[in-house]
Amino acid sequence: MVTTIDKAGRIVIPKEFREQLEFNPKTELEILKDGWEIRIRKKQEPSFIIQKVSDFLVIDYDGDLSLENSLEQDRNERIAKFL
Repeated sequence: MVTTIDKAGRIVIPKEFREQLEFNPKTELEILKDGWEIRIRKKQEPSFIIQKVSDFLVIDYDGDLSLENSLEQDRNERIAKFL
């Protein structure tokens, strides 16, 4: 499917996709840059599962473990507080 970007920099997510993914006007989305690709997904709170396996603690983390993305997000949140 092909779409264009309007003068305000917006794109339209086709209705079929919005319905399948249960996006509504209040849905928060994460936009992730991956090389020359952009991924859009519903914003999800990261979840941790910590369990002991033998003598080790194992952390199963469902979220973004990219240091670069984490630093960029933190930086953007700090900047937003001053604007």
